[in-house]
Amino acid sequence: MDGYACLNWYFEESVKLNNTIAMIYLGRLYQKGLNTKQDYGKTYEYYKSAADNNDSDGLYYLGNLYLKGLGVEKNPREAIKLFEKASKKNNPKAFIKLGIFYSRGIIVPRDYLLAKQYFELASLQNNPSSFFYLGDLLSNGEYFDVDLPKAIDNFQKCSEIENEVKIAYEAKDDFFLPEYR
Repeated sequence: MDGYACLNWYFEESVKLNNTIAMIYLGRLYQKGLNTKQDYGKTYEYYKSAADNNDSDGLYYLGNLYLKGLGVEKNPREAIKLFEKASKKNNPKAFIKLGIFYSRGIIVPRDYLLAKQYFELASLQNNPSSFFYLGDLLSNGEYFDVDLPKAIDNFQKCSEIENEVKIAYEAKDDFFLPEYR
C-alpha cells in the first residue's frame, strides 16, 4: 500500500470513529480530485457528516457547496445559514465570507457595519484577509469616514501575515526535498 492509500485508509477508519478532521480531509480530497477521482457527491457526504457533528469547518465547507451548487442543488440562502452557524462557532473563514456578502449586498442586504463587525471578528484570529477587507472599508469612504492611517495599518498587517504564511510554506517545501529524507 503506497503512502496515499495508507493515509486515505487511516482517514476512512477515523471517519467511522466520528473524527470530523478526517471528514473534512476526505471531503477536500474528493472536492479537489487529489489522488482520487473528483466526486462532489462524496464531498457532500463528508462535509455533511462533519456539519451534522457541529464542526465549524464542516458547516463552512458545506455552505460553499450550497453556494456553488456542487454535489447539491444550488441554494445561496442555505449557504448563508450554514456560514452563520459556522460563524457562531468562531470560524474565521465564515466571518470573511459573511463580511464580503454584507459589504457587497450579495444574497443579503448591503450592511457595511455588519460587514465590518465580521471582518473585525476574523481579525481577532489574525486572518490576513480580514485585515485586507478592513483596510478596504476604511480607505474607500463609501460608508465609513476615510481613515488612511488605520487602513494602512490593516493593509500592513495583512502583508506581514501573508509573508509569515509564505515563509512557513517554503520551510515545509524544504523539509520534503529529497536530501532531507
